[in-house]
Amino acid sequence: MLNRSYLENTLRTQIENLQGFDFQDFVTDMLFVVHGAKNFTNLRPVRDGGCDGLIVSERTAVACYAPGTETFTKWKKKVSGDYASYQKRWASEFPKWRFFMNSDPGPNHLALASQLHGDSGATWGLSRIHTLINELAFGKRAQIYKKLQVPQDAYSRHFINTLLDDLIARKEENIDVRYASQAPDPTEKIRTNFRADRVAEAVQLMEMTFDQQMDVAEVLSGFDSDDMNLLKIRIVSDYAFVDGPTDGDRLFTLAKSYGHKYNVDEDDGLQAYIHALLFHVFSQCLIGKEPGSGDVAAAS
Repeated sequence: MLNRSYLENTLRTQIENLQGFDFQDFVTDMLFVVHGAKNFTNLRPVRDGGCDGLIVSERTAVACYAPGTETFTKWKKKVSGDYASYQKRWASEFPKWRFFMNSDPGPNHLALASQLHGDSGATWGLSRIHTLINELAFGKRAQIYKKLQVPQDAYSRHFINTLLDDLIARKEENIDVRYASQAPDPTEKIRTNFRADRVAEAVQLMEMTFDQQMDVAEVLSGFDSDDMNLLKIRIVSDYAFVDGPTDGDRLFTLAKSYGHKYNVDEDDGLQAYIHALLFHVFSQCLIGKEPGSGDVAAAS
């Protein structure tokens, strides 16, 4: 399987590198993704009451700090001043208080949170931000990766692994499913399985996801034979339970079904990887009819 430390290290570095207002904007954007418009209010544009945002559903006021080269004494003075403003403006309605940092907190930061709010856990540093992001559905994570300008190849590969791990974990009867010894021409396979009015669309999508299919094939090359067999069984089984007038319609229906589960925020880039996985399996004759077994020529 792919070593995921590349994504984790990139995410950590991108957050650490944010300073001042850039870090504050990132945190408020992240919390908007996490909690949604109904449950998070961004106060950054109005700079109101020593806080940067309000998590309505948790009755929590949020402050963000990226100290940079500031001395702890100077930084403590700023945090303490903001906290005093929070107490005057927000504490009665939002009794919980949390401050975010772009590094992991040291003893001084934890002690300050305890001194001000009686709770060292109010300090959220880099590791807790990382954990918060990793607990999100992948579509929401992808939104945050994009805001941080994490390279797409880093999180797309992680998405493939997340999808494949989940498919493998869903056990099926242990039967052997093999790829065809010689894969057919993919365009001819499409002509056999898709209605005539959808052939061009399918061929274009197959060609547009070629790079993603290469990524999928590379990830799959790291699977052992047992995991590969489980993956094949699951996809073949899922395909058998979707409806459609043609095998091509069923392929698109299965892609949409996987999208609802693994790509809940309908990210086009991630959906391309779902299509790439299914085209890879389709081209190896695990699903769909082989060329010459009865062309689907008429548009319905």
